[in-house]
Amino acid sequence: AFSPDGARILFAANRDGKVLGLKMRLIADIGAYNMLLTAAIPTLTMLMANGTYDIPAIRTTLTEVFTNKTPTDAYRGAGRPEATYFVERAMDMLARELKMDPAALRRRNFIPANKFPYATQMGAVYDSGDYDKALDAALKACDWPALVAQRDAARKDGRLVGLGLAMYVEVCGLGPSSSLPTGGWEHSQVTIERDGRISATTGASPHGQGNETTFAQMLADQFSVPLEHITILHGDTGVVKQGIGTFGSRSQAVGGTALHLAEQGVRVVVLEAREIGFGGSGRNGGQVIPGLKYDPSELIARLGAEQAQPLIDFAAGTVGAVFN
Repeated sequence: AFSPDGARILFAANRDGKVLGLKMRLIADIGAYNMLLTAAIPTLTMLMANGTYDIPAIRTTLTEVFTNKTPTDAYRGAGRPEATYFVERAMDMLARELKMDPAALRRRNFIPANKFPYATQMGAVYDSGDYDKALDAALKACDWPALVAQRDAARKDGRLVGLGLAMYVEVCGLGPSSSLPTGGWEHSQVTIERDGRISATTGASPHGQGNETTFAQMLADQFSVPLEHITILHGDTGVVKQGIGTFGSRSQAVGGTALHLAEQGVRVVVLEAREIGFGGSGRNGGQVIPGLKYDPSELIARLGAEQAQPLIDFAAGTVGAVFN
């Protein structure tokens, strides 16, 4: 997302491997022009300077420099991978200095599971995490001791074989929060058509992430219908009423949540309609009732702040909602 032309990171640590402090100085080449998020992206590197570690003192200095290079903006990671690289590189250097196993050094400095929610020195709040468990799973999956043995054997033969390990945590999935006080919601609408097929709209507007498949699988699981009977509509303002869009790894986290709430709304209405005799037998043993639609756009926009009462229009076969 930007070129870290100059970076310096210093650790203060005990001989037993406990990191006591971190100092990071970054000079970021942001290119020739200021684009939409050009100036903001390097600040995310500073925000994520804690990584997965319980570091009691951190100081960061950031200098952004205009150059004659291509302008920079958000693209695939946008500031967070840079933080991971700097901190994890420093962890490896410290492990070599202390002659410690890099996995053991990282484990020595993890944020303990009982400290969550955890307020970092950089102002972020991690709601949850179990980095010991994640590391255990990774070491088991790759057979870490065997890899170490292979590396050491190769070096005895005069071959330069390396072995890398990195832990990371990043801010993503941007939704309704203090970071986005005027937005961050997402829209989805689920309709059970009169032939029993299901269509859904999403404002996430995927462009290669595969969300059409993921969203269709969610609906297929919820309503027990074949995947080929589900249509996901997006990117057409004549069909999709509103939406925020795809950025910051939010398509599934926020767009998928909007779809989930919409499908849950349909399920509630279907069950209520069946109890009072509305609709026919539907398909798949009466699991769905054709002609029902649920649009939770206001609920998504005010996530968690409202109560909603669904309303059934028997003549039109549609569903609305009254918000209190």
